[in-house]
Amino acid sequence: MDSFGRVVFTQWDHLQRDQQLGNDGGQCNGPSYGLFNFSSEAATATKLNDCSEVFPEPHGNGSVVPNTNVRTHRINLFTPWTVLEDGSDGEVLNHLGRQEIGGYFQESFTDDPNLTDFTGQNVELFLHIKEHPLEAGTYFATDAPEFGTHSGGKIVALPSPPTLNPDAARVQHLTADNSGRYRDPLPLSSGALIAAHTDTNAFEGGGGTFSTLYKYRLKTLVKNGQRYTAGATLTPGNGLEAKITYSGTSFDGVLWELNPVEVRARTRPARLEVPLPAPESNVFTKTGVSLGALRAYLEQNNLALIVSRNVTSRDDADRQQPFNLRVPGGCGKHCQTRQGVRRDALATVSGGSTAWHGRHQLTETRSARVGANPARSESRRGEQTRDRTLGQRRYCQ
Repeated sequence: MDSFGRVVFTQWDHLQRDQQLGNDGGQCNGPSYGLFNFSSEAATATKLNDCSEVFPEPHGNGSVVPNTNVRTHRINLFTPWTVLEDGSDGEVLNHLGRQEIGGYFQESFTDDPNLTDFTGQNVELFLHIKEHPLEAGTYFATDAPEFGTHSGGKIVALPSPPTLNPDAARVQHLTADNSGRYRDPLPLSSGALIAAHTDTNAFEGGGGTFSTLYKYRLKTLVKNGQRYTAGATLTPGNGLEAKITYSGTSFDGVLWELNPVEVRARTRPARLEVPLPAPESNVFTKTGVSLGALRAYLEQNNLALIVSRNVTSRDDADRQQPFNLRVPGGCGKHCQTRQGVRRDALATVSGGSTAWHGRHQLTETRSARVGANPARSESRRGEQTRDRTLGQRRYCQ
């Protein structure tokens, strides 16, 4: 929890089509992954021979989809998010987005001269977040490759208090290039900085063994010009050694040193409460509806409510997709929602025919299901009424 009363964490932003389906040539029940969809969430759900996807654009690294004006799409960001203590009001830290801290990507359409490519601050993974105890709203993190380094990389800092315009957020790169891999940065109340560090810059795979080039030790970081490098270890000698046997597997060697915490007195942050914004609050006042009653109704019926405002223009930095959206006649209304579906894979790589554990969430056109809303005697003038549909999840083995 940061000094403003927000729980800060890393969330994977990965809204793209299933790349493993692409690796199987778009083929259901393919030779590598055996991907397929379940017909429903029921225990008796049947396996479908349909893996079609409709949202977002086809997966890829910006190449043009054949015979279209659309580029393929990929997003793979691990960004800082916040929630309140009760888990509500989840949002990206300080409204930071892809244009604020992400890297290079291309325009969505090839035939729109108003669109441009984008080059940003190129931080794709913002991991192991810690707030500076002496600088409220400055967050230290590890910027690491997704694979091959055990989440080790460079240490960065991001000053981003709630009062800062996200357009002004600037990532600070703190550690020197080619000085090993760092993770778990911990700024201390003394002003010092420690982190887990290993001397190697190599990439390595899993392999299922305990053999590794990585030897993470907690070290004090030392300022060398504009950047930090690893200094003395915090634990003496060769580090902490242990001999461990578990489930028929044994390890005998030096342990990694990770996840340091400073034990110190700290003022408890005030409980943060986010009031309902004025436009929505005014609607409840004018209609005489109780906010508490609506929440109770939604919970009782396992429903969610989407409220959208200012949807005809995009973030001012977003010039990669059409940014002034047309509103026919000034009052047109159209809402297209998607349902969540799930995909799984057969263990065909190892020759099995049972489903792997876990599910991959997809989006598809919603299946209509009428009757969730209370009946209304008439529509208000100027409204376009539509049957509400409930999303169904789709499974895959």
